[in-house]
Amino acid sequence: MRIHTLLLAALPLASTALAAAPWDSVAYPTAADYTRIIGRFPRYAERGWHGNYQDNPALGYFGDGRSDENGQRTLANFCLVYAWLATNPAYDSTESGVSRETLRAHALAAIRYRLRTHVTGDLPCTDDRPWGNHWQSAWWVSRMVPAVLLLRAEFSASEMAAFDRMVQHEADRHVGLAPRYGEYGDSKAEENAWDAEVVAWALSLYPNHPNVPGWKAALNTLCLNTFSIESDRDATELLDGKPLNEWIGGPSIHPDFTIENHGPFHICYQICPQHSLSWVWYAFASQQQTAPPAAERHGQEVWDRLLQFALWNGRFAYVGGKDWPRYAYGLYFILPTLVHRQIAYGDADARLLERQRVGAFEREQLVWDDGSFFSGRFTDGIMERWPSEWETDCAGNLTIAAMMHEMNPRPVHPTSSEVLAARNVGTFISPYCEIAMRRDPRRFVGWSWRSYGGPVTGMVSSESGEDMLEWNRSLSGTVAFGPGVQAQTRVDGHDETVFDGGFGTIGEVWHGRPQQGPSDWRLEVADTNIPTATIAEPNHPLFTTPNAVTSVAFLQDLDSVTAAGANWTPLAVNRDGGPAIFEAKPGRGHIIVNMTNVEELAARGDAPAVALFENLVTYAGAAGRRCGYFAGEAHLRNALDAAGVEYTVLSGERTTRASSFAQMLEDLDVLFIDRSAKTAIPLYSAILAWAEAGGTVVHSIIQDEGWNPEAWAASGRPVLRQQLACVALPDGRSTLFVSRWLADHAAQITSLDLLTWRVANDVFNDRQRIVTSDDPAQEPLKLLGLGLDERRVLSPVGRTLVIDGDLGLTTFEPGTWQIVDTPRRDIRSICAAVVQLMPREAPFDVAAGDEVARSAVLLRTNVNEDARPTDGAVRWTGDTAVASLTMPDGTAQEVTLDFAANSVTVR
Repeated sequence: MRIHTLLLAALPLASTALAAAPWDSVAYPTAADYTRIIGRFPRYAERGWHGNYQDNPALGYFGDGRSDENGQRTLANFCLVYAWLATNPAYDSTESGVSRETLRAHALAAIRYRLRTHVTGDLPCTDDRPWGNHWQSAWWVSRMVPAVLLLRAEFSASEMAAFDRMVQHEADRHVGLAPRYGEYGDSKAEENAWDAEVVAWALSLYPNHPNVPGWKAALNTLCLNTFSIESDRDATELLDGKPLNEWIGGPSIHPDFTIENHGPFHICYQICPQHSLSWVWYAFASQQQTAPPAAERHGQEVWDRLLQFALWNGRFAYVGGKDWPRYAYGLYFILPTLVHRQIAYGDADARLLERQRVGAFEREQLVWDDGSFFSGRFTDGIMERWPSEWETDCAGNLTIAAMMHEMNPRPVHPTSSEVLAARNVGTFISPYCEIAMRRDPRRFVGWSWRSYGGPVTGMVSSESGEDMLEWNRSLSGTVAFGPGVQAQTRVDGHDETVFDGGFGTIGEVWHGRPQQGPSDWRLEVADTNIPTATIAEPNHPLFTTPNAVTSVAFLQDLDSVTAAGANWTPLAVNRDGGPAIFEAKPGRGHIIVNMTNVEELAARGDAPAVALFENLVTYAGAAGRRCGYFAGEAHLRNALDAAGVEYTVLSGERTTRASSFAQMLEDLDVLFIDRSAKTAIPLYSAILAWAEAGGTVVHSIIQDEGWNPEAWAASGRPVLRQQLACVALPDGRSTLFVSRWLADHAAQITSLDLLTWRVANDVFNDRQRIVTSDDPAQEPLKLLGLGLDERRVLSPVGRTLVIDGDLGLTTFEPGTWQIVDTPRRDIRSICAAVVQLMPREAPFDVAAGDEVARSAVLLRTNVNEDARPTDGAVRWTGDTAVASLTMPDGTAQEVTLDFAANSVTVR
């Protein structure tokens, strides 16, 4: 990888001769800008081209050509980009070195490859399988449709017939399907929206096809279940002669229009469904037709919620963490929506974000100087699998944005970033996603109690320092134990307080549990989807009442239990002999766990599954009793609805703490827990106690990812309890973090960070940051980031550290600073410095009842403007901390944190 020394925000334009940066123009991006940026891409892409597939010069592919997502989504993007450039009169091959003729030839060869290797074609892909009939393949078709339309004149009648078959086949797969929905952890918004794209293309391209009625119904179902919320179940207004609640199966997003995917609240998936619905709009608009009203339902509310997370310079704040490469995935998927909103709604905010996002992509593209967008950060010139998908995703989304602009070449005038920032000022708390956020004109504060890779993460940014933000496992502290302790971290509960100008969030995190041998509650779960095999207890009521069920061979274990403790009794087993359906009988109640797809099949009306599920509901005694439902992927809920079971949905802040959840359970007789409901795991102690008192639990599939085999037995006290609070103070610049660590068991601590602050450091800030201290003996430190060959550890002295003259971190309790400066973290694309506050040198031993450490840290933005540092002290009385602060302007601030009552008071 080349090392560049240019500041990204002020780069000269490489080989271009432009005197001024184009992104500085209020008219940016113009059609010429899009053509220039996308036109560099073939310089990168040609290195991944493979021609003469199966000795046929008319067939070829970019990437690896395989039948899966990385092969086909990549290739669909490639087809779109090359077809658009080949037919764009303004394309100039000077920078890319790739002629228009080559672009055309490779676009045609790639399209022909895709037509012939689809399941409706006659050839296999490079992995000896056709592509199609995949959970994402409808999306891969949609990407290629505009490419074929651009080059239509180049194809024979038989090739166009093959294209028609492909589009219609992928659209037909969605006709007659039941509504698909899911609110927690794994939203179905994304899948519904991307499947809607190909159905929209089928309707716009084939308006006289006999399947049009089925496609229309499928499109309504997919669109309406994209941004569906719980209250939509009661919506009775008519759409195409049918009440809305008959189109909508259930919620795919939260009532506050936040969206979870891959576990927590995820900005990428707040964006991706909007992206696909913009494609739905384009599928109709490009054919001079109008998209149906279903494609707009709740779209404005979801957009408004997303806009709250837009920072000052075109990034979004990933409050719940992120698992995709930084400044890439969701931030290129948003481009079609930004243009769509300008054309359809005259949205000036969307134009501002478009200017910022396209400018960021072009600036980084110029850094790498090879036509790619990310090669020096995370794709590394690799021409297959995820790297090729990410690069072509970006190029493809830039291309469709440019094509949308061709429909209305006079974009709206953008909002100023200052105006948008002023409009975003306010506090937002989501009890569903367990996040808190504060926006001020010059400060952003975010906190999540359920984050990706977490469980807890926080973030603070100034208006000029958003490139410092790193999303995962920040500002919350970490601990590692010696022998005899099993690593485990979970949130025991939290509460939020909103006050004028800020918020306080306070809770407790449990770390570690004493190492024990396998308990009688142990469940070992593996990601090995295997057939369910036989009934272990044929006389059990589950298989006899009211229906005789003699076989479970029609089922599939979607995650598999490989070993179970003595408390669990197998009722049916999988092919490998592991329990597929099993139960435990604690006290006067019982717990039934089903690892099969019976709910999914029952919701579809599969007769054997319906019979078995009816038996399950009967055995649980759900009829006429008080039933509660805990949300997960919604397959269990679908089956309950199909079976006519009435239940109360358990949600909101009372489900985040075992004690308050126990009170909710007192009003129930039966609790249904849906598939992959990870947020239920910290509540198992309350659930188990309730079951022992006579409650019945029906638990759908336990997901292997992140599973603790002793989760049901782990209701005892942890090794360490961390009392933790984040308070966004009302001055618009300061955020207080307080924690207290208490030992419930004796243990050896091998490392303890009271606060772990991850600070991004890469090409966006010239690969270096300067750290200064309030101690005159401390020389400024330069964090080198990508300029380093290997990790290094720095030990600055002082009470206050300041990064780049902007963010200042002041500690009010004893401790020493350490900074880990590293060229690349575990996740590709991330280069971060890690600032740690350590109470004492590890390892050290603790005894039960010890107060291990305390910390109180103030993180303040724009400290270069302060005439003097913040001063203060923290007084502790039992579980209560009182922080008395004197701000640089002389004003006093007092914060009282009562960890026993989980309350925050600011005066």
